[in-house]
Amino acid sequence: MTPEVDLASRWLGGSVIAASDESFGEKENLLTPSAAAFEPGRYGHRGEIVDGWETRRRREPGHDWALIRLGAPGQVTSVDVDTSFFTGNFPATCVAEGCGAEGYPAPAELGDPAADWAQLVPPSPLRGDAHNTFPVADPRRFTHIRLSIFPDGGVARLRVLGHAIPDPRGLERLTIDLASQEYGGAVVASSDDFYNSARLLNRLRRGRGLRLRRRRRAPGRVPGLAAAARAHPAAARHAARLAGQQPRPGRLGAHRRLSRRRAVPGARDRQHRPGGAQPGRLPLAQLAAGGPGGALPHRRRAGARPGR
Repeated sequence: MTPEVDLASRWLGGSVIAASDESFGEKENLLTPSAAAFEPGRYGHRGEIVDGWETRRRREPGHDWALIRLGAPGQVTSVDVDTSFFTGNFPATCVAEGCGAEGYPAPAELGDPAADWAQLVPPSPLRGDAHNTFPVADPRRFTHIRLSIFPDGGVARLRVLGHAIPDPRGLERLTIDLASQEYGGAVVASSDDFYNSARLLNRLRRGRGLRLRRRRRAPGRVPGLAAAARAHPAAARHAARLAGQQPRPGRLGAHRRLSRRRAVPGARDRQHRPGGAQPGRLPLAQLAAGGPGGALPHRRRAGARPGR
């Protein structure tokens, strides 16, 4: 089964384009990529600072809502309404709806009665300080989500999980990243996720702050031995003898499922990784075709030490 991605993620370009009210907590907090946090005793111009979207208490009929433009349109499989740290001021119930509207319609257009909104999550009770996850069975493709809370209150985060379905129109003559989450690519397996999940490899803001694995110390795998052997063969053989290991490098990797079959002219991304995480070689195995993988030569920084 293909792993799900957060279609509303800010990493993919998701945004909260409108909200009925944001008196105590800004609507943009809904899509903050990191988990919600709270520090008691911190106050600002709106009162106590909250990490989420919070509306004022209603004294008239109605409810509050927020409009979200998905960063990657697609099929929604579940919605997570996270009320972390909202213990006495969370909404009683919520409703989530989806709409398919291409381009960048204004909030007024999306609020028009003629807009085709489909109910993804029916009126459902919410728990405070908890992840409220609701499954979605509608198989259609959606571009926008409307979260309605009754009657008011605070929501820390909103996650819209599903599978990206890009619009193929206009892509025929373009070179696109088939492995990107934006176009339906997914990391389905990896050898090591010690520091971070390999699923971060193919998000749109790729490579920033990414550290996937710990340094290997297992027999048969000497850290940096490949680079050291090329620069100082005798020293590498001596180091291998001291460690009781054979002078051969180990391999780590991650398997990605591409969004569609297409020719791959080339791939490389080592952004923001000036240290030891740069691989000496990056083989791209063509699993579907069964052909041999290519290799990208490692270009060491000037003055960098071998194995770093």
